[in-house]
Amino acid sequence: LNLSSAVELLVKQRLLDEHWLLIFSDVNAADLEKLNSGDFASVYLKDALKRLEKICRIDFSKHRDILNNLKDERNKIEHFHVSIDQAKATSLMVLTWSFIVDFVSDNIDIAKEQNRKQFSQILNTITTLQVYVSRRLNLIDNELNQLREAGTAIIKCPECLQETLSL
Repeated sequence: LNLSSAVELLVKQRLLDEHWLLIFSDVNAADLEKLNSGDFASVYLKDALKRLEKICRIDFSKHRDILNNLKDERNKIEHFHVSIDQAKATSLMVLTWSFIVDFVSDNIDIAKEQNRKQFSQILNTITTLQVYVSRRLNLIDNELNQLREAGTAIIKCPECLQETLSL
């Protein structure tokens, strides 16, 4: 839930950097006083991504699956109290943080001291979980290679979101 909120806040920050009107759900109802008080309906993530694509020319195609998976899992947890297993959660977190690193590097001004400190914290956190995913992939690498050599197709697993599912 928190990681999904973090993504949404980063996306909205980029919209705010472009123009404050863009973070309002309805730009026609945008009001600077409401912005300053925080008393307004902000844009949904899906619409925020569309605005960034169209207005700022940001390409989300590389990360679209991850963002959709994150949104789907967030909604399941938030609305239906569904739990997620550790392997899937870890993989989704690592892939989402990969998006965050790319997005912040390319689209957020990290010259600002506060942004630089927060970005450093993100990088420190992601490396701890990336170790888990890398080790797990190393454990099954030989098996996956044998399957590939035998002509078996390997696709993205819907559980761990890695190229590990054999057909």
